[in-house]
Amino acid sequence: MKNTIGLIFLLVLSVFCPYAASAQESNSTDFNDDLFAGHVPYGMMSYQRGRIYLDGRALTYAEMEQVMPLDLYKQGSGGLRMRNSGKRLIIAGSVLAGVGAVLITSGFGAAVYESGAAPALLYLGVLSSVPGYTCLSAGIPLYCVGQSRARRASATYNKRAEAGLVTFNFGTAGNGLGFYLNF
Repeated sequence: MKNTIGLIFLLVLSVFCPYAASAQESNSTDFNDDLFAGHVPYGMMSYQRGRIYLDGRALTYAEMEQVMPLDLYKQGSGGLRMRNSGKRLIIAGSVLAGVGAVLITSGFGAAVYESGAAPALLYLGVLSSVPGYTCLSAGIPLYCVGQSRARRASATYNKRAEAGLVTFNFGTAGNGLGFYLNF
């Protein structure tokens, strides 16, 4: 019986030794060396401040393409591009709407004093405000949807990386103690 248990233990150990050896990280400090050497780094991916990070290091689009599966790369990079476009539209729309509001206010002030410039100021204010609010109304959804897609891509990457791990645990089961093998 002892020999059988020892043999089973050695078989289980021999199955997990390659996984333990492949799970070790390299001591390389340059991330790009790992990418172009065929090594695909698996780590914790996160989305923060408009960037996608892998183990705390911001990824460029080229690095994302090498590290992420194609579907997640398209979702993540597309999300980042949407977010950046939305951000630009929000900034442009805010400036145009602000200028329009100042011009409209100046036009009403000029109308109180019966100035001849009042209609021109009001007209310019409306001409500036309408594109400004249009840019804002297009930019805010683009920003939000892009941010959501980039965040979802990094979360899906982490779930897939976690699902690919093989774990061997010891614990309680419904009918006693046992070993758990998840793969």
